[in-house]
Amino acid sequence: MDIFSITSFLSFASTAAMAIILFANRGDRNIRIIFAALCAFVSFWGLGGCFFSATLNLTQVYFWWQIAYIGVIFAPVLYAHFVFAYLKINRKKLLYLAYVFTIFCLFCVFWKKGSFLGDFRLLKDSYYYLDWQSYRSPLYLFFYIACYWILVLYAFSLLLIRYFSLRGFEKLQLKYLILGSSIGWIGPHGHFLNIFGYYFYPPIFNLFIAAYPVIITYSIVKYRLLDIRVAMSRVAIFIFVYALVLGLPFYVHLLGFKFQALIMGIGLASAGPFIYNIIQRRAEAKILEEERYYQKTVRALA
Repeated sequence: MDIFSITSFLSFASTAAMAIILFANRGDRNIRIIFAALCAFVSFWGLGGCFFSATLNLTQVYFWWQIAYIGVIFAPVLYAHFVFAYLKINRKKLLYLAYVFTIFCLFCVFWKKGSFLGDFRLLKDSYYYLDWQSYRSPLYLFFYIACYWILVLYAFSLLLIRYFSLRGFEKLQLKYLILGSSIGWIGPHGHFLNIFGYYFYPPIFNLFIAAYPVIITYSIVKYRLLDIRVAMSRVAIFIFVYALVLGLPFYVHLLGFKFQALIMGIGLASAGPFIYNIIQRRAEAKILEEERYYQKTVRALA
């Protein structure tokens, strides 16, 4: 595993973890789901990078670049959608056109080989990197300009305009969103420079992609944009329960009891959601009980 694979994994882990936290939270549903979807789709880039940088088989390389480009293609439109929802701005027609174009590009990635992704070149004798100059696809160039420059910059400019018109707590919230966006979008633009033939050290740009969820998470903890304790408890319970659901049958299978492992897997898969809900309700009740006690103590002192 080289440095690109490691940084790709960091990018995958940070964005996937942020997506799980957001999906598990009880905040503003519309904004939360959109940003969670953005994080989830960006994690495809990290997932694909882990694998296309770990093989020199061109068939596998192409497949994992396709997986990576699920995130690359959907990231700009989901980011714009999130910004419009966060600022409560109606841009339905623009979003409709952007989503239609995004889906069309995704179709070209998977079913029209050569119309979007080009060929590959070997970097540092380690892994194959996308090379736009081999095909010079006009669709790819148009996608990059339209989505990563026009659409993203338009959404980002709306954040800046709103930021300078606010004061107090909301301005602090928006500051971290702008900071996270600024750092996060350096990553993909750095990768595009390599794709268009201007070589820069690619692994470093994965660190920028991995950093933006950390900044947003910091704002969550510091300014309580979400109920972080409840969200983290849900993530921990989910991991614990499904580690048992998946791990126990696998362990039994390794011991040689294949039929028993199958029966156990079916039983645990059926019981898993119920176990998760029971533990989750008790954990949340405990957290809320502590918060109510804290609030009662503060009122008594006042």
